[in-house]
Amino acid sequence: MPITTGRFRAQDANGNQLDDSTSAALMRLGPVLQVVLVPPDGATNGEPQQGAAIIDTGATQTCVDAETAKSAGWPMIDTAKLSSVTHPDHEVPVFAGHLSCPTLGNTIHVPRWMGVNLRPDEADLPVVGLIGRDLLQQAIFIYNGHDGSFSLALP
Repeated sequence: MPITTGRFRAQDANGNQLDDSTSAALMRLGPVLQVVLVPPDGATNGEPQQGAAIIDTGATQTCVDAETAKSAGWPMIDTAKLSSVTHPDHEVPVFAGHLSCPTLGNTIHVPRWMGVNLRPDEADLPVVGLIGRDLLQQAIFIYNGHDGSFSLALP
């Protein structure tokens, strides 16, 4: 099972080091993976889309930004009801797709990605996905807040 480890260093948008501990940076940013949404095999439309996937232990379902999934050529395969803190049960598109995680050196396959809006206009970090508990139940995830690091192993 490939494993990745992330250590957070507090930096501003220009890459300058900030006076912030790694644990404070991890708390502020949360554990994120740099990923690429890859067009499905045989897709004639769509381009790879880069961004961040947030490891979200509060999310029941793994989610993808719906507009980013469409840009990557992921097909919509269904609709489903989704509940969140800000939205009670509402219908969302469900996409089939996978993403490449260069730091893990593998591709993460999830048969059902719930399509949501993860990219508000004011966001500095292009968030393209949330890794939810449906995927984490197959993983080993270690969050070391004191050290400012996390480790993640996915099948």
